[in-house]
Amino acid sequence: RLLREAFKESKIKAIDISDEMIRVAKQKSAGKNTDFIAADIETAVFDEKFDLITSNAAFHWLPGFEKTIGKLQEMLTDGGTMAFSAFGPMTFFELKKSLNSVADKDVPMTSDLFHSKEKTELILKKYFKTVRITERLAGETYNSLSELLKKIKNSGTRGRGAGFNKMWSPDLLAKIENRYRERFGAIEATYQIFFCEAS
Repeated sequence: RLLREAFKESKIKAIDISDEMIRVAKQKSAGKNTDFIAADIETAVFDEKFDLITSNAAFHWLPGFEKTIGKLQEMLTDGGTMAFSAFGPMTFFELKKSLNSVADKDVPMTSDLFHSKEKTELILKKYFKTVRITERLAGETYNSLSELLKKIKNSGTRGRGAGFNKMWSPDLLAKIENRYRERFGAIEATYQIFFCEAS
């Protein structure tokens, strides 16, 4: 919808790997000059080239991030731009530190797999002449650990979850929440966000 408002005469291909997300998008944002496609951006192939390829909070999930960036760069017109946001590895660092403290070891989390700003910039500079990355740390406060975990689940930021082998019992949740509050004073969550523009 925002792209259509900004580029009123453009044709848009809106892609998501989830059929359900495409269905919801069609309901919420149906409009002329927009094709909704259920596809995996890592394997999708298009004959035409694009002036702009953009994505919000999705590229950090791509296993083949660098290969996909190279493929998408070839799909841009001369002078075309890629603009996207992605989460960085500091995302949910408070939760990770609290889990590590209770488990008394390093607990793997999906955010461990997210690229740093430096790594993201290095990859983009392999394919683009001009690269600009702006970093932002955004924080949210929750009433409880359960509320935070529910938000993570419902917003799709869970990924493969935490590598925590114990049962998530009420007692364990309470212990993690207590440790969380001891360390940070509240149930706060940080999102490390990179806004990337390359051409």
